[in-house]
Amino acid sequence: MLDLKDLSLVSPDIQSGGLLKAIETAIPATVIEQAIIPTLVEKRKRSPRN
Repeated sequence: MLDLKDLSLVSPDIQSGGLLKAIETAIPATVIEQAIIPTLVEKRKRSPRN
């Protein structure tokens, strides 16, 4: 016979600094920059200048 055990889900307590460090470790900063820069350039083109 199969015995079932109680299962409880626990929400991990992740600090944003730790999460960002983990992302930086998995994806080099240069790759992140290359992905973000086109978006920033496009936003600057669309935003009104003062």
